[in-house]
Amino acid sequence: MRIYSNDEEGRVRTSKLVRDWAQSGLIESAQLTAIDEELRTDLRRTNIVLRIVLFLFTAMVLQSFVGFGLLLVDVRDQWFVGGVAIVAGAGATMLGEFLITRLRFFRFGVEEACAMCAIALVTGGIGVLVVAETRQSPVTSVLVVASLAGLASYARYGYLYAVFGAMAGAAAVPFTLELPEPAARACSALVLLIIFAGVRSLRSATEEEHLHDEFKLLESAAWLGLYAVLNLKLTSDLWSTPAYSRTFVLGTYAAIWILPSVGLGLGIRGRQRWMIWANIVTALVTLATNKMYLGWARHTWDPILLGLLLTGIAMGVRRWLSAGPGGERAGFTPRRILSSDQQSLSMLSTVAGAAQPGTTQHTGTPTPDKFEPGGGASGGAGASGRF
Repeated sequence: MRIYSNDEEGRVRTSKLVRDWAQSGLIESAQLTAIDEELRTDLRRTNIVLRIVLFLFTAMVLQSFVGFGLLLVDVRDQWFVGGVAIVAGAGATMLGEFLITRLRFFRFGVEEACAMCAIALVTGGIGVLVVAETRQSPVTSVLVVASLAGLASYARYGYLYAVFGAMAGAAAVPFTLELPEPAARACSALVLLIIFAGVRSLRSATEEEHLHDEFKLLESAAWLGLYAVLNLKLTSDLWSTPAYSRTFVLGTYAAIWILPSVGLGLGIRGRQRWMIWANIVTALVTLATNKMYLGWARHTWDPILLGLLLTGIAMGVRRWLSAGPGGERAGFTPRRILSSDQQSLSMLSTVAGAAQPGTTQHTGTPTPDKFEPGGGASGGAGASGRF
């Protein structure tokens, strides 16, 4: 059960939307003030920068506290160390619960660090106990426990990054088992497909708007993971070896073309922005890895052709949407209505610019020609020679 009520989380979500509307000029400042009064809660929040700083600081303090305690005791028994880690994880959970219920922290960084440290401590403690008992690698057990702990953290606190980690851990479990590579990939893809279907079913069953938003994001993440597992050229370079049969390679090649098409259709039909963006990304990756799959020669001008293709598609879609009644078709418009869209695009442009490879510039001074004495006909300076 969520520690925050649906009313509280709904108010926080609506407050963010209202502020975005005000920044975009859709409502006036007086309306924003009136709505804010109605949406006010006793939850304590902070900005993203301070939230990250508090998260890192709290995590370091908790880690140092547990590590210092183990150093003072100086016990090397694995059973004791594993038990201490589990108890410390329980203590971190209790501290986080106190910060939320008594101090009313909400995405404040401190309580989030307590929850994440609890997951790490409990998972690590169980891993140590597994090693002490079986003397074998605890990777599978650690992934299972971490996935369950991440899912529990999301169910209790609503931390999306916790459930993202749980999904990744669950998808990675088949690769730790003694399975052939194709079977492991097939099992991992099946796990992600089940997660996608389960989240989609939960979204259809709930009426809470903030849960709808979360489930849409989780659907998109599971779909991206499914694509990443099936695209052999994205996650492995073994596809041309006997590890993958020709049938399996052709099957995954068909999948990386089918998934973006199906996902984009689902996103457009359901008006799910994250699903649309996720499948635009997968379509781009499919185009980028197509030649590698087919074994065709790659050229330096391939990115230019891809850029021209994408530019043409973007211009065509924009003109088609703009030509519709009122500049929109079925609720889709090429205009940026919210200021958050502009901020997202600006951030994306900044990241893309920073990711460009820099050019090497040679700024060293040129070496002057060396003087070669001798060769003169009437003196050492070579007045009539090569001087």
